[in-house]
Amino acid sequence: MRHHRHLDVVSGSSDRILALPGHTGRVFSRNDWRLNYDRDRSHRHRLSPNLGSGKPVIFPGAMLAQWLRWETRYRGGSVMSRIVHVIGTGTIGEPLIGLLCHLKDQLGIDEVTFNKRTPLYTDRSKVRTLLEKGALLSTAQETMSGFEKLGMRPSFTTRDAIERSSVVIDCTPSGSGLANKEEYFSSANDVKGFIAQGSEFGFGKMYARGINDDALVPGLDRYLHVVSCNTHNLAAIIKTMALGNGEMPDNLVSADFVCMRRANDVSQDAGFSPSPQVCKHKDERFGTHHARDAYHLFQTQNLDYPRLFSSAVKLNSQYM
Repeated sequence: MRHHRHLDVVSGSSDRILALPGHTGRVFSRNDWRLNYDRDRSHRHRLSPNLGSGKPVIFPGAMLAQWLRWETRYRGGSVMSRIVHVIGTGTIGEPLIGLLCHLKDQLGIDEVTFNKRTPLYTDRSKVRTLLEKGALLSTAQETMSGFEKLGMRPSFTTRDAIERSSVVIDCTPSGSGLANKEEYFSSANDVKGFIAQGSEFGFGKMYARGINDDALVPGLDRYLHVVSCNTHNLAAIIKTMALGNGEMPDNLVSADFVCMRRANDVSQDAGFSPSPQVCKHKDERFGTHHARDAYHLFQTQNLDYPRLFSSAVKLNSQYM
């Protein structure tokens, strides 16, 4: 039977502090550490405060989150592991996986996993680098042997990796995120949230950082569609210049944009334009998808701007 410590959180004059009930005495400060080495199941050394001295332990707020995380995870607490799973290792996925691994402790992430569909010799160095950073690989059951033959050992099947995660970020090409939602995400009831990239129109509630943060409803909005970089730019211009940074929501009459885009990314070989290429207006009302997505983005805040229009031209450059 596991024993759980019960913790009281109280407010101090300068910061939040934590104290173990039943003790009285001095404050446990940043300069007054006594530390043990504990080993978790993976035998990685972890620092933990020495609670066996019989003296009270009171933590400044800067240490509170770290101690609670250690306490619940390594002393039998009930908090679930925080696992972020990234699907795709392309232009968006690869740097995102590396970033999450690098900032794992600062972000409070326990584990980073990623999914790759096809075992390719040309991608082996990329996958190995992500594995060396601490991320764990998943793939379909039928492709596991192919990865193993190339020296890349998967840890989970695609479905298992998704269902054990706290958050899933889909970075796959256009249309794949919607297909993954239907095949995998809709039945993964324990996952807190799913995030898809800009091309997946209809995936979930649209989101742009700094634009409609107040429209997100924790516990209800499980599916988020992060709009494209150009739609972010349109929304930022509208909010800053037309809406007075959100203080004048009725100020916008109309807006017409021209997005001058790169031909492709530095990491891509296909799709380069040797000369400027004007993109088609595929939406009769909004022109390109940028204005359409901006319209639906502001709709999440009950703001209606029907007179948005956008055009796009690809330049013969890989730089923004």
